[in-house]
Amino acid sequence: MTDLTYIGVTQIDSVMNDQQKIIMARTDGTYSFTVPVAAESEGTAYSTRRGTRFTVDPAILGMIDAVAAGDFSGGRNAETNADLVEKAKLGISAKVLSGRTQIEALIRERFPNVTAVSITGFGDPEMIRDRHNIFGMSAGGKADLWVRAQYLPITRTIEMEAVLVDAESRIWQIAVGRDAFPGFYAISFVLPQGSAENQDSLELVAETRGLDLSAINGDFVPDVETIAEGGYSRYQTSVIRFKDPGTDVTGMTENVTVRTYQVGIYGLPGIAEMQHLVSDRSMRNPQADYLVKAPVPAMCAINLTVQYRANDQPPSVDAIKNAVAETVNGIGYDVGKIPAGRIFDSVHNVAGPDVLVVSPIDMFCQIRRPDGTTIVSRSRDVIEAPNEPELGVTSRTTAFFTDPAMVDVAVEKMDVLPV
Repeated sequence: MTDLTYIGVTQIDSVMNDQQKIIMARTDGTYSFTVPVAAESEGTAYSTRRGTRFTVDPAILGMIDAVAAGDFSGGRNAETNADLVEKAKLGISAKVLSGRTQIEALIRERFPNVTAVSITGFGDPEMIRDRHNIFGMSAGGKADLWVRAQYLPITRTIEMEAVLVDAESRIWQIAVGRDAFPGFYAISFVLPQGSAENQDSLELVAETRGLDLSAINGDFVPDVETIAEGGYSRYQTSVIRFKDPGTDVTGMTENVTVRTYQVGIYGLPGIAEMQHLVSDRSMRNPQADYLVKAPVPAMCAINLTVQYRANDQPPSVDAIKNAVAETVNGIGYDVGKIPAGRIFDSVHNVAGPDVLVVSPIDMFCQIRRPDGTTIVSRSRDVIEAPNEPELGVTSRTTAFFTDPAMVDVAVEKMDVLPV
């Protein structure tokens, strides 16, 4: 919904206030302008992905389509009793960079949208940064903070310059610096300027992850040597190459000609701000080195079939999708797996005990390691975080993500004889 009335204007000189928006020509021959909107209520159920289509009431004369130009996210559900108990424990803890509980209390106090924190350090197999010595032995003094900044990642659309690197193949290259979207997970899309919000991305042909460890505003720079150690941190960089077959390259020069593209970058916000907090000289333990990282993403899709009795009303598909998504997103580092039983419970909680979830269900998960490589897991029973501590991937570092659009629910009437 919108809180104000907005007017589209065709000239920049006509913009007199924030309620007047420039009408832009798009590549498909139509015109558009963007207005800010908000969900009609709070909660993770109102998270919406970029490209989602909406209906408008009342109808607007001449309007062809209404599409989400970005992700709706950051919504939080009402706190449960378990949440309040956990909050009370953190509330009485000192907010300092000391023990695990104290560090989590500090992070959550400064960043209220944080939903989970896992800390790996001396003695943990995931901690490889403290072995930077000729003996390859853990020396301590370092900690990695895997922070789930909110329930779901978001996509930021950023205009970036690309350079032509292969005219014959129409391949362009973009350098994604560490400040574009610190700690990002992936490139969602690359589009020419003025493209429609739901247009298919140009083909990504290569990506190379790297690190930029230069000092930032005088902050301490953690000891990081490899992308496996620094992936999903604010020091991560990337170089992407993509193919734009529609480009007329006549007269263009390789490694010289540049064009502007819209780049969708997918990740969790707040990583840079958290790193600044723990690296600040006044906050950091003088004997320690802290590195903040977004958790290793396990992106999940779930398919299930629900049956209801012939004389009952069919259950709400949207309610089931939201319940399943909330269950998956609520699984913490201390569990590290998605058992099918939790999915069954989430459906029964919203649809009632008389609804049947047909077994087996289908759970698919893609896990992207910090170095950019991926693992695919599929199961009818349980999806588990792999145990690859040398690559920074274990249950302590992995977070499960899904949204209602990734949950497919088929509803059927029970085929049974009447009693």
